[in-house]
Amino acid sequence: MKDISRRRLLAVGVLGRTATLAGCLQGPTGDGATTPDGTDASTRTPGHTAVATTDAGAEPGTETPSASPPDVRIEADSVAVELASVTDGAVTVDARAAVDAASRVAYTAPVETTFELRGTWGGTSVPGDGGPLVVSRTLPLDGPPAGFVAPVYRESEGFEYRVYANRAFRDAFDWHLTGSSERRIRKGGDRTTRSAAFEEHAPGVYRDVFRPTDVGADPTDPLTVAVTNYTVAEILDDRPSEVAGVSLVPATGGVDETVPQVRFGFVKTETGYELRHAGGDTVDADHLLVSVDGDPAATQFEGTVAAGSSIALNPPQGAEVLVSYVAEGTQTTLAVFTVGERA
Repeated sequence: MKDISRRRLLAVGVLGRTATLAGCLQGPTGDGATTPDGTDASTRTPGHTAVATTDAGAEPGTETPSASPPDVRIEADSVAVELASVTDGAVTVDARAAVDAASRVAYTAPVETTFELRGTWGGTSVPGDGGPLVVSRTLPLDGPPAGFVAPVYRESEGFEYRVYANRAFRDAFDWHLTGSSERRIRKGGDRTTRSAAFEEHAPGVYRDVFRPTDVGADPTDPLTVAVTNYTVAEILDDRPSEVAGVSLVPATGGVDETVPQVRFGFVKTETGYELRHAGGDTVDADHLLVSVDGDPAATQFEGTVAAGSSIALNPPQGAEVLVSYVAEGTQTTLAVFTVGERA
């Protein structure tokens, strides 16, 4: 057994915990509503209903904004979130499908903080684009649901968290917005959950804002913020298999280019589950640790781990499978999955 086998693993946000709950998503409903793949959906899980819209796409009684707000840029078929234009300091948005994240938001001044964005749809983690959910600062006006959580920093006020959605995302469910001062949203943790209140912010794009004061946190400290189709209590207690949403999770430190950028896949097979290197950097297996509920898995990667490399696992239902990169006395989470049954 490796020397690192007894080390506890780093925690991740609530969507990371449910990232690969295998399940069938119940999509948007209502008159004329469709699921992300275009099929009709005339029924919906109780309590998760779509917002009725007019033929013109606007909610009854609302006025569609005509001017472009300073935090977004309207394009022909999309709206881009312009985070740098409304924040103080140096910030970059790195859209990469890596470390189990759709993208990273990194501040280097006046604060040094990095956030990871993660997406889940139908209980399965998504890479950020090209799937049933787009997790990107560029929100398509027509197409699949798209969401983005932007941490806006101002020196005089600290952070606030702006949650953006296109119409397909907004209408998919009754969304719940959760903020936590803890990186890992857990039972009994310090968190606040409320119904999301998306208001049209630009033509075809909707926004809600979560402030640290909502959870009684110091506005200068980074928060974990998640918008999900179930409340956090429902996710943690009931473990629904069709979880969907977007989360923004503070990274464990600044941007570390020494940590390999790897995307892992976790799929059910006839005999159990397969954990596969799905793209990104090649890694020496000596630096990888696969754990199940905090203990080293019986099967570990060997040799050189590159795209296509895989191992077979047979974890119990509800178990947390976590892949960590270990080097120079530090341990960094690369991917986390929660085992769940398909509907």
